[in-house]
Amino acid sequence: MSISLDISDGTTTVTLSGTAPVLGCTYFPATATLRDGAYQPVTETAEVNLRGTAAAIRATINSLETLLRKAAQRQATGAGDRVFVDYAPVSEAAYRSEVLDGRVVWTTEPGLRRLGDTNPTVRVAVIWTRAPGWDGGENELQISAAGHTAGTGGQPLLNNPGNGNWLQIAAAQIGGNLPAPMRLELTNNTGGSVTYYKLFLAVNANSDPANLVHFLQAEARTAGGTVTADGSCSGGSKLAFTPAASPITFTWTLPAADLARTKGRRARLLARFAFCTGPTYVTPAIQNAAGVTVWTGDEVALGALAGESWQDLGIVPLPPGGYAAGYGGMLLALTFRGAAVTELDVLQLTMLDSYRAFAIPSVAVANASIVVHDGMEGLAYVLTGAAKAPLATTFGGALLLEPGVINRIYVLYQTSTGAPIGGGFSAKVFYRARRLTV
Repeated sequence: MSISLDISDGTTTVTLSGTAPVLGCTYFPATATLRDGAYQPVTETAEVNLRGTAAAIRATINSLETLLRKAAQRQATGAGDRVFVDYAPVSEAAYRSEVLDGRVVWTTEPGLRRLGDTNPTVRVAVIWTRAPGWDGGENELQISAAGHTAGTGGQPLLNNPGNGNWLQIAAAQIGGNLPAPMRLELTNNTGGSVTYYKLFLAVNANSDPANLVHFLQAEARTAGGTVTADGSCSGGSKLAFTPAASPITFTWTLPAADLARTKGRRARLLARFAFCTGPTYVTPAIQNAAGVTVWTGDEVALGALAGESWQDLGIVPLPPGGYAAGYGGMLLALTFRGAAVTELDVLQLTMLDSYRAFAIPSVAVANASIVVHDGMEGLAYVLTGAAKAPLATTFGGALLLEPGVINRIYVLYQTSTGAPIGGGFSAKVFYRARRLTV
């Protein structure tokens, strides 16, 4: 059995498992504890023995202390390279865990800190606090898309919940035993430069993603408004109406089967509007089958929309009041007030196992350039060749993949000129399996 242990920022690496002047070390990884539903950072110690010249020993310890200081600075400021402890308990690829803080403590045993001796042997304790999990090597995942079987190398995405705005990852693809961050690469394959104005990303892992119907066509409302054919809309139609003197309420059926899948979780309601002539105010609500309102959300203000636009109407519980297996179907209600002529196309029930939204109005993305959400490294940017342009305006956290279950990723976008329902991206997904212990 061969054990490897080092601390590295990707440029400087100090090996603690037997590279001169290090003789070796004693290290037993600790296990993170669970508190308030989250695993907590781990503090642990490696007892390291060194032998060699005083200069070589001091240089090694200086490098360790520098790396641990950089790790603490990274946590405090967000700047600089991340620092990892890399560990393999047997002859295999090492797992990594991010170092958050640390220090080096010299032994108080006189015989093991005599630097003045010829070829002295010394002992230090390297103490660090690290992230609670261990990440394995990076892999590209096989993903399927609407009408496309699983594979690597890129899958097409449409901007249309009714016809293919998702990527699916089979349960067997996600290893480990902790939710793992991913890198999602979205390549502009439109043939020309596009300025992406909004980007909405979400993961559904716990609400039966393979079977949940995650969209509601506007024309599927129970009554009201005027349905008009429009080939530029999801489903080929849109719902037109004018609230005028009094508010208008539309309802859509939420089947019992889908509420059994969502199990009391929350969904962010994203709506595609084809047109709106002026200020409009929208309030979401959930009604029971008899039409009695059981939950009401906050009113959302919409401005004039010259063309297609994705709008965030807030978060709704599905169903409200928690989950019970015996719940029947319910209704989603939207109440509109104002005097604007409004055209609604489609609603997306965006499950929030993890979610991230981007506002990127100033970044033009050339054909074949890549919009990157890198949860593994905590970065978001546009990649053109080798150049990265950061995406600074974001909301939400890293997208996480749940191990051992089907994961479905939803992608919606809006450009500076509208929200076309056609294709705009070819997608790849990469991840590192995350484990609590190794």
